[in-house]
Amino acid sequence: RIDEMSYSALDYSLHAMFINAGESSRDLKNTVKKLVEAGVPTFKMFTIYPGVRIEDSDILKIMEAAKQEGALCGFHAESNAIADFMTKKLLDEGKTDWENFNKAKPNACEAEAVNRIITFSELLDAPVYFYHLTTKEAIELVRQAKKRGVKVQAETCSHYLTLTEEKNKGENGIDYLMSPPLRTEEDRKAMWEGIKDGTISLVTSDNEVFTRKIKEKDLEEDKRTKEKIANFSTPVNGIPGLEERFGLLMMGVNRGDISLNKLVEVSSTNPAKVFGCYPKKGSLAVGSDADIVIVDPKKTVSLVRENLHYPSELDYDLYEGFTSKGWPVCTIRRGEILVEDGEFKGKRKTGKFLKCSLKPR
Repeated sequence: RIDEMSYSALDYSLHAMFINAGESSRDLKNTVKKLVEAGVPTFKMFTIYPGVRIEDSDILKIMEAAKQEGALCGFHAESNAIADFMTKKLLDEGKTDWENFNKAKPNACEAEAVNRIITFSELLDAPVYFYHLTTKEAIELVRQAKKRGVKVQAETCSHYLTLTEEKNKGENGIDYLMSPPLRTEEDRKAMWEGIKDGTISLVTSDNEVFTRKIKEKDLEEDKRTKEKIANFSTPVNGIPGLEERFGLLMMGVNRGDISLNKLVEVSSTNPAKVFGCYPKKGSLAVGSDADIVIVDPKKTVSLVRENLHYPSELDYDLYEGFTSKGWPVCTIRRGEILVEDGEFKGKRKTGKFLKCSLKPR
């Protein structure tokens, strides 16, 4: 992965993914130690999905080894048992439309897994991180855990701040399939409250660019009409959002949901702190990298494909009708201009690997 990212004009880092704890505790400790020494102190684990789901017993082993080496375990937290049960139930009832993807992963699916990982964290006094939280229940679990002194941090994504499950209804509902799924208006508002009170530390994009063709590739065809048959359990799911994230947060600023300072905190400063590259990144202090985004607060941009830079094959707009007042006009990396007035001026292979560390500097 580091080799792949070396083509970038941006500086880069990564997380290590665990799907098991290995054969012995000694091997595990050595693996964790080597990762930390290599500048990769942040890990990701899935509590769901065949092939990547990790057993609870292995999670505990990895969390303990990570704590000893000053590493951070992060989780895609959804209950495999609840999702499997609900998916089978809905399919048996003939409920296959796109909106049933959300019903197959109800709020309890996320809350159960979040509660379980928080319990492990409290037991071991080990820090944990949650990727892309979506539900009011999960946010409240994190909020209360923080009050008890549990070492827990969490993020949400810009799409959970702006879109709701209504988008999954109808023939274009497949475009909005992602994991975890979109939620209710009440959940959406809870995400903003979590940002405001500090329960949520980061807002990320969880960017996954899949065309409609890719999403539909495993669907069966109606033999008569040759049209794809809706089945919520089949498509590849995930949505783009990398470039829209700033604009969606800026809309929150203009509505008064958050301050401009909070936007910088959840999109720049906190990511650098949480993942171990602060104050080199995420700061404008003397000695920090001169990474600066200059924003024209009056420039308005509609968040549709023609104004963004996704592959031309992307064949749908997720944020039609969303307009950001305030848009980047210059992006600077380590003092060098990468983009100015929409023109890319950087060079490939000029990005550097960030050797991160969570140990006190």
